[in-house]
Amino acid sequence: MAAALPSDPRSNTFFSHLRAGDTYSLYRWTISAKNTAEEASRRHELMASLPSLMFSELLRCLDPFAVSEHCDYVGNVAISDGMTRLTPLGSQVDQYGIRLVYTSLFRELQIVCALRQEAQLSLLFHDYIVLLRYAGATSDTVAAKRIWREMEEEGFIEWRQSDLYREFVRARFLTDTLYAQQDPFRLRVRPVNLHRQKLTMYRPRLDQLDHLRQGLERYRVQRTGQNPNQPDYAEHLTRILRKTKPVNRLYRMVSDLGIARDERLLAAFMVALGRTGSLTAMAEMLAHHWEIIVTWDKATSTVTVSGGAGIPPESPMRPSVVLLEAVVQAYCASGAVACALQVMDHLSRRYDIAIPQHLWFSLLSWTYVMTSKPAATEWRAAGFPEHALGPAAVQLVWTAMTSAPYNVQPGFAQYDVLIKTRIWQRKLSEALRLMREARRMYETQLGEYEAAVLEYAETARQGVGRSTAARRLNRAGGRKWYMWYCLQTWCRAILKRTQPRGVHDVRVVQGIPALIDEFRPFVPYLAQYHITTGFVQLREPDWHPRRMVHQTVYLPALRPHAKYRRHRGSSRGSSNFDNDGEGGPVVVDVGDKWHEKRLIPGLLRRRVAWVHGPGRRLPDLRALGPTTSREWLVQEFA
Repeated sequence: MAAALPSDPRSNTFFSHLRAGDTYSLYRWTISAKNTAEEASRRHELMASLPSLMFSELLRCLDPFAVSEHCDYVGNVAISDGMTRLTPLGSQVDQYGIRLVYTSLFRELQIVCALRQEAQLSLLFHDYIVLLRYAGATSDTVAAKRIWREMEEEGFIEWRQSDLYREFVRARFLTDTLYAQQDPFRLRVRPVNLHRQKLTMYRPRLDQLDHLRQGLERYRVQRTGQNPNQPDYAEHLTRILRKTKPVNRLYRMVSDLGIARDERLLAAFMVALGRTGSLTAMAEMLAHHWEIIVTWDKATSTVTVSGGAGIPPESPMRPSVVLLEAVVQAYCASGAVACALQVMDHLSRRYDIAIPQHLWFSLLSWTYVMTSKPAATEWRAAGFPEHALGPAAVQLVWTAMTSAPYNVQPGFAQYDVLIKTRIWQRKLSEALRLMREARRMYETQLGEYEAAVLEYAETARQGVGRSTAARRLNRAGGRKWYMWYCLQTWCRAILKRTQPRGVHDVRVVQGIPALIDEFRPFVPYLAQYHITTGFVQLREPDWHPRRMVHQTVYLPALRPHAKYRRHRGSSRGSSNFDNDGEGGPVVVDVGDKWHEKRLIPGLLRRRVAWVHGPGRRLPDLRALGPTTSREWLVQEFA
């Protein structure tokens, strides 16, 4: 039986937030940075001592989707590696690219649930659902399977609810956009992962794909998209999700148990199959449940979609926007963007479903990803040239969604896709026109940010509740930094892509200086562009000099096999890398005399990187005298 609830002032604050259902205040109370170890332990015990219904209400308020709406001020913006280095948005993710707002809350809730189990306080059915969602929000497939086993021990699996299996499929295979950290493109099918799963590749082709994969991962300090449960080996999440057997095994279990299958459950399975690259299995699912026939002509690379069962509107199997979203995510993740567009259009016409804007935006983003150089090069090298799209495909999708009958109004993220495509095509005049339109959106967002700052300052001065003003300020600031990063990315891309056609090329001689003057707040401090006789380097007057800093970075091995371990390091479990010393070879006794004297290189490899750092120097007091000029002081120590 739960203990009596405390009534001290600090506990009363928690209960007032819980009664009001204030997700933001509960989040701040749970992970407050001001908490000492003793205070954190006291708060854990307070939450663990709640009655079952009250604890379920707490988990409902701290549901990942509620936290995403009220506490994750970055919103649906995918934080890239460049954002983590150039903007304050990098403080919102860890080295694996996972939002800290979910990892911190999941860690606290796991401690509280362990305390409740020690006190013989069992969790309810919906409590496990929230924990499954947190496992998905932290991209932790191991935690999702562990929570599922705990539910099986408690007997919840026998309830045979489709919602339960749907939540497990979403968390286990990361089918939701939130579970992919708002960046489903990092979970796209890599052609090298199809080897021994869908087809067998010859060694030259496999080596080429593996070389491309290592080229993308070798010089990255951030481990975005990698498995957080493998600290010593750079295992990408796509390597875990590429296997078809776990999806088929769970699908057969649902069929054998007689669980009612609805559209949402089957949509989750379809996205899971899309993560594996199984186009045939997705077509069979559409044909079996909805009688949608998808025919792929490999000779002409054309797709034909037909059919469609007559399903009453009140049926749970009636196709809706949920199925359209699953089709776009599944087929586009497998590289079949054209097939996704045709299936989506056929379902929309057959069942009279209005295509929402976010589906067009997702399709446009997927098209841009498949036209990017890494994706297109990989698919061509793997022998699937139909999946490698050209830049013209982005314009086709843009024209389709902005024209009748859809008439979709694009936003800033869609302008980002189109502008980067125009820069890649070297259509700079059209790119500049679009950049000016996007800059007006940025100035509007900047005005909202300034208004949010004034509102927060006014509420702080009056001493009233600041949670609403703080949320608005954080969200406006995150949106502002995202737009600023996009504008700077465009400017850097134009400076890099512009090539002179002659000595008197007007685009370079006059256009680039005009661009730098117009977009000066977004141009890098050290701007450099090519001319016929070399390159021009422009530097801001107040720019601090930067130097290359010699830094040693320890990264996990790209391959776990011993024959590829050519860099000596420390074996797993050794404390050599826990200090500042160099990691040397370790002699391991494995019971074989030949191996007793063998030096086993570790899983960690060492890389010496040159990292940009500010040129701050300590003042030399001997150089400072009464005759030291002011210009020299400003230059050296400003």
